[in-house]
Amino acid sequence: MDYRKEYEKWLASPALSEDERAELRALEGNDKEIKARFYGPLEFGTAGLRGTMYTGLHNMNRHVIRWATQGFANVIRAEGTEAMKKGVAVCMDCRNHSAEFARETACVMAANGIHVRLFESLRPTPELSFAVREYGCQAGVNVTASHNPKEYNGYKVYWADGAQLPPQHAAAIADELTRIDIFTGVQSMDYEQALAEGRIELLGEDCDRRFMANVMGMVNDYETVKKVADDFGLVYTPFHGCGYKLVPEALTRLGIKHLYCEPKQMVIDGDFPTVVSPNPCLLYTSPSPRDCS
Repeated sequence: MDYRKEYEKWLASPALSEDERAELRALEGNDKEIKARFYGPLEFGTAGLRGTMYTGLHNMNRHVIRWATQGFANVIRAEGTEAMKKGVAVCMDCRNHSAEFARETACVMAANGIHVRLFESLRPTPELSFAVREYGCQAGVNVTASHNPKEYNGYKVYWADGAQLPPQHAAAIADELTRIDIFTGVQSMDYEQALAEGRIELLGEDCDRRFMANVMGMVNDYETVKKVADDFGLVYTPFHGCGYKLVPEALTRLGIKHLYCEPKQMVIDGDFPTVVSPNPCLLYTSPSPRDCS
C-alpha cells in the first residue's frame, strides 16, 4: 500500500470532521508518523482489532470501527435472515471513545438489517458473553482494549456461543474487509432513527439482574464464607473500569461483610489517573489502595 496516497485519500475525504482533518494536516513533514498511520490497515484476527486511538488507517477511530463492523455485518448476513434477526449484542468499557465506537457499531449493524442489543453503558466482558447466549444473539462486539495503556482501544468479536470468534469467521471478515472501501463501502444510519424503528434496543438493568442471578447460581459454598466473614476483610479496585458496580454487588451477595472499595479508583475514567497502567499484572508499580486514600 502506498501510504502517502492513503494519507492524501483520508485528507480529501468528506467523511472526516474538521478536527480529524486538522490532526492529519499537522502530520505534514513527519513522514515517519504518516507511514505508521497509513502503511496498512489493522489486522483483523480472532480477537478482532486493537490499536492506538488516532486518526488513520492503522489506528482505532470511528472510520475503522465502521469499516470493521461492515465486514462483520457481511459475514452475519451470509448466515441468513434468521441470523440477522438474532442479531448482535454490543458492549463497551470505560475507555475514551468506547461509548462512541459502540454506538457506531450499532448504527452500521442496524443499517445492514441486523438487530442490535446495545448496552446503555459500560459493562464487564463476561456480561457481554452472557447476553449473547441469554438473548440468543448470533454474535457480539465488545469495544475494549482490556489491560492495554490508555491510548489504546479495541474491537473484540464473539460468536453465538458467547466465545471468541472462530478462526474461520475471523478469516471471512478479514477477507470481506479487503473489498470494502473504508469511506464509501460502509452502510450506516442515524442512531435516534434506529432506536425509534426498533432496530436498536438498549440493554440495562434487566440483563444485569439475569447476569447476577446466573453468577450467584454458580456459588457452591456460602458456608465457608459465612465462617470467616466476621474477621475477613477484602480490598477491591476496578481500576476506574467496568467492575465498579457488579463486582461489589456479587461480593456482598456472597457474604463478604468487610469489603473495602478504593474510592478514587471507583470513579469511571478512561485516563486511569490513579494507576501507572490499567494492567493488574503491573500492580506492583501502581499506588496501593492505602496510598490512594
